[in-house]
Amino acid sequence: MADRTNDPRPAERRPQDRSGPEQAALDRHSADWGIMLRSLVVLWGICASFFLLTLVTTPPPGGGRLLLLCADIIGFALLGIVLASRDRLPSWTPDVCAFLLYIVVGGMIAQYGDPTSPFAMAYLWLAVHAFYFVPWRRAALQVAFIALTYAVCLLTIPGEAFPTQRWAITVATIVVICTLVALLRARVDALVARLADAARTDPLTGLRNRRTYEEVLDLEIARSDRTGQAFALVVADIDHFKAVNDKLGHPVGDRVLKRVAAELASTGRRMDTAVRLGGEEFGLILPGTDAEGAFLLAERLRLSIGRAFRRTPVPVTMSFGIAAYPEDGATPESLFQAADAALLLAKTLGRDRAVIYRRGVTRQ
Repeated sequence: MADRTNDPRPAERRPQDRSGPEQAALDRHSADWGIMLRSLVVLWGICASFFLLTLVTTPPPGGGRLLLLCADIIGFALLGIVLASRDRLPSWTPDVCAFLLYIVVGGMIAQYGDPTSPFAMAYLWLAVHAFYFVPWRRAALQVAFIALTYAVCLLTIPGEAFPTQRWAITVATIVVICTLVALLRARVDALVARLADAARTDPLTGLRNRRTYEEVLDLEIARSDRTGQAFALVVADIDHFKAVNDKLGHPVGDRVLKRVAAELASTGRRMDTAVRLGGEEFGLILPGTDAEGAFLLAERLRLSIGRAFRRTPVPVTMSFGIAAYPEDGATPESLFQAADAALLLAKTLGRDRAVIYRRGVTRQ
């Protein structure tokens, strides 16, 4: 019986909430892609509307309004295409859209012939968007294109010397603000990663928790179905753990759990996953391992833990139940039930032993 003080296990399992790491990554990428496109469409719409209003109310000196109006109308048409096809667009779509807008912005600045034109603000809006959403190398390429386009536009303004200071200040402002945005995004991503890792880690032992167990088990079942490679599940329980808490206190019990967790984590391979299922119950997911291989590992762990606690006031031993996929269970629930049945038999036979599950006959 698990001691409630040491048991982080939720009151009930919710299989419908389970999602594997690969699916979580796909969902996160899908969400970022949707937000990136929506925000780009908003920026695109604002810029195109501003350009259209300016062209209608204040024609550029020396002509060129018709060309810019056509470019703006084409921009609105492309905006509609992006909205209608956002789920089928390739990954380079935001970059192409941004480059087209940079060219239009440059055309507006050149046609109006004003080095201090507020149109240059559109460069900053789009560059900030790029540094927040796209990889920094692609975003840096966009900033380089902005610097080049802006310089060409300023050079085409007749009767004006090249405004080096204006160009340098504008480009430097874009670089500084975008760098800060990129650093902020990196910090946010790092924080999200730490929080996600904390949500999958048992705070006492440092092992992965039951949520990770469910995710990895689903992932291994999918991989096994795809490749035909079996894997094993080991469920382990500390024998008479309640006696440790009752005689020595919960702080000592917590230290025992940490030491056992360290043994479980250090004995397996890098590809194995050791988890704390709750209380004094642990699990091991062993890819590419059959029941016999899992039994050998469980025996090594059992002997190692016995030696580690041999001279403690309350000797600590562990019992292990072993099941293999797919022969012992075709679903996460049935596989766990098989391993748990083998663990129960190990307890019934006197504890401090490993037992392999077999239908009808569970053997040690």
